[in-house]
Amino acid sequence: MHNRLKLDLMAIATIPLIMTLGNSMLLPILPDIAKKLHITSLEVSMLITVYSVIAIILIPIAGFLSDRYGRKTVIVPSLIITGIGGLIAGLAAWFLEDKSAYWMIIGGRFLQGIGAAGAFPGSTHLNK
Repeated sequence: MHNRLKLDLMAIATIPLIMTLGNSMLLPILPDIAKKLHITSLEVSMLITVYSVIAIILIPIAGFLSDRYGRKTVIVPSLIITGIGGLIAGLAAWFLEDKSAYWMIIGGRFLQGIGAAGAFPGSTHLNK
């Protein structure tokens, strides 16, 4: 039982790390993305902004849902949504070109922001 609690704590503690990497792994390749997709600096900045803004807006709602229905009930679907968003963004960058890829990446980043918002409150309040 003690090992199970350690494993659970370690899994929960990695959530903020994963959410932080959602933006910081993207930063070094933004110039390459801009060049490959032929997008403006404003459009490049939106790749970071859409993730952050949607997460900021939804974190209070996710916190409420987490308090009401339980941490695990909110965290697990949120992590799945984050993964789906990353998959969409990654596949769009791989298979599509120019503006169609850009809009799919934005959509994926939007989903990642939703997922990040849902995972954040549960990873900062471990008492429930």
